[in-house]
Amino acid sequence: MLKIPKITTLTLLQHYDHQVLIDYHKRNRLHLSPWEPERDNDYLEASQVSKRLQVSNDLFFAGGAVNFVARGNIRDGLVSADINGQILGGYQPV
Repeated sequence: MLKIPKITTLTLLQHYDHQVLIDYHKRNRLHLSPWEPERDNDYLEASQVSKRLQVSNDLFFAGGAVNFVARGNIRDGLVSADINGQILGGYQPV
């Protein structure tokens, strides 16, 4: 039997993938709290997350920003890079 190793891929989430982002934030709330600003109560509502993902994708297609999600053999995580190549989010170098 051939074993295919899991690899990590970077992808863009679509607006209909909003639950992936909601689950990520809920799972990692405690860890991310030192870097996260205070959020409105509706920040993690499906409709709000879906809207933010759509705006993110619109910016990507306009050439303004790239907001990746790393998926695969690491726990799902968010990696974001702006047009200057600056890495933001939980995977910042220390």
